[in-house]
Amino acid sequence: MTAQEILLKYWGFNQFRSMQDEIIASVIEGHDTLALMPTGGGKSICYQIPALMKPGLCIVVSPLISLIKDQVEQLRKRKIAAGALFSGMSMREMDITLQEAIDGKIKFLYVSPERLGTEQFQHRISNADVCLIAIDEAHCISQWGYDFRPAYLRIAEIRSIIKECPVIALTATAIPSVQGDIVDKLRFRNGKVFIKSFIRPNLSYAVLYEENKLNRVVSMLQKKSGSALVFVGTRRRTKEVSDFLLQHKISASYYHAGLTSEERNRRQKDWIENRIRVMVCTNAFGMGIDKPDVRMVIHYEPPQNPESYFQEAGRAGRDGKKAFAICLYDRADIIAMQERVQTQFPSEKEIKMVYHVLSGYTQVAIGSGLGVSFDLDMQSFCKKYDLPLIPTLNALKTLELEGYISLSDAILIPSRVMIVVNREQLYRLQVQNPRAEPFITALLRMYGGIFDHYTTIFERDIASHLNTSTLTVEKALKALHQQDYIDYVPATDKPQITYTSPRRDTQDLHIDTFLLKKRKESFQLRTDAMIHYLETKWKCRTQMLLQYFGEDENYRCGICDACLRRHELDVSDMEFENIVGAIKRVLLQESITQQALIDILSNIPKEKVGTSVRWLLDTNLIREDESGILYWIT
Repeated sequence: MTAQEILLKYWGFNQFRSMQDEIIASVIEGHDTLALMPTGGGKSICYQIPALMKPGLCIVVSPLISLIKDQVEQLRKRKIAAGALFSGMSMREMDITLQEAIDGKIKFLYVSPERLGTEQFQHRISNADVCLIAIDEAHCISQWGYDFRPAYLRIAEIRSIIKECPVIALTATAIPSVQGDIVDKLRFRNGKVFIKSFIRPNLSYAVLYEENKLNRVVSMLQKKSGSALVFVGTRRRTKEVSDFLLQHKISASYYHAGLTSEERNRRQKDWIENRIRVMVCTNAFGMGIDKPDVRMVIHYEPPQNPESYFQEAGRAGRDGKKAFAICLYDRADIIAMQERVQTQFPSEKEIKMVYHVLSGYTQVAIGSGLGVSFDLDMQSFCKKYDLPLIPTLNALKTLELEGYISLSDAILIPSRVMIVVNREQLYRLQVQNPRAEPFITALLRMYGGIFDHYTTIFERDIASHLNTSTLTVEKALKALHQQDYIDYVPATDKPQITYTSPRRDTQDLHIDTFLLKKRKESFQLRTDAMIHYLETKWKCRTQMLLQYFGEDENYRCGICDACLRRHELDVSDMEFENIVGAIKRVLLQESITQQALIDILSNIPKEKVGTSVRWLLDTNLIREDESGILYWIT
């Protein structure tokens, strides 16, 4: 089938979005391909369709378990065979999934980055017929990016293990230096780069300095109708803001990783299906959720960098209709952002101490533990060892950056079961053990394919079917597991920590302090860029984001707060350009003060000259020295 026919058959669309067909053609022609497309731009189709056009397996590397789960479920709903490997799965489950991939029973194999370096994966995948490697969130491979994941560096190893096949790297947020790093680290051959404009013409950006944020959020939501997201910085604040909205008769709920998986799923569904208008959430919410009709995204506190802001704000207006992205801030936010630069990077001594405590917590012996995963509840971990939460989390993140461990997101991984004996052995058990019989019968009746592959089960449903308690079902399944009749993997919704390197003696732990310093400098630059975005009043918001991401910044959106502020001057675009032209002519001849400039341009109202000067300063077309002299920058 052609790409167009596959698009229609599986997705029901008659035509591609902008640039999708060009990217697909590049992959089909065998080019290594980098695709930069804004959030909601349809990146997944760019690797899924070319993979479906070729025989063989497509390996997809993705950093978030929530995204992996979502993609696998979406493909299976379209009757496309897909599987996944990530922390929290049993070794047997991963082995069977790998074998299905090798045998051609799976078309798409989603892999978390920490699985790439395991001996199990590398040995088995060398026998697979791989047609394409797709890397989602490809900016994670760059140590100068905002979300570096060292495990991504193992992708280059995979390229040398399997037979030659193209790579497609996809991301929504990569500045030019990170783009170059992606191409280099993935060892592009015959590569092509596609960059879709970061312009969102329907999205109106605004930044508001606000001391009373709660009332401002209420005011904005009362003025504009439609579904909305409010991002906040802490779990506690999600409930505070949600409760305040409810007090003002605004339909709202809250979401954070500390809620039970059942509650998270219910609230997410209520919001997606518009039973709840406003979701107040931490940034744990929203990844992989495709809700096109979000009319407003409000940031109660600013993110630390423009990449995070662009991605989160970009969840508004995916249907192409007018939408708003508003970021609130006050002086305390700026101070907190600046202080975070220091607290984000603990000392070498602190990092080693946390590693030592972690080794005791997981009870892993020196030289062992490679690829082994453990549940890690940060709150109880820090409480047990009397550790400060934020510095400890940052120390763990540094250990992840150094390649010793990996941290997965907290997401519900449902229970899975596979029967590991044949039908005759199972029947014999049913006859010999009447207490086990009803549980085995329930599994066989309720879940098909349980002899062939790991099947998601729900203990509560089995308990309801047998008119017993969930605890009784769990005990029965664990007993069958211990007797080696089934492989039972209980559900978990806790974050997972995985040793990506055998546990070392703390004295032998190597922390690259030079690289840590460089990462801190990079973090500082991104923080400075975000603060600049917040504090600049006269430059087009879209223009600033375009400039940050290396795109031509001459575009002016006309609908952001800065552009609207310019319109309030009652100056047409033509008049504004004439004023700017007059200022330029004067300053190219002589550098003078603003007052002297106003005196020379006496035929133009002084307010308009002053406003235009401020705009030119903010757009870096002119500069002002300490004595107030203005210079045109050529």
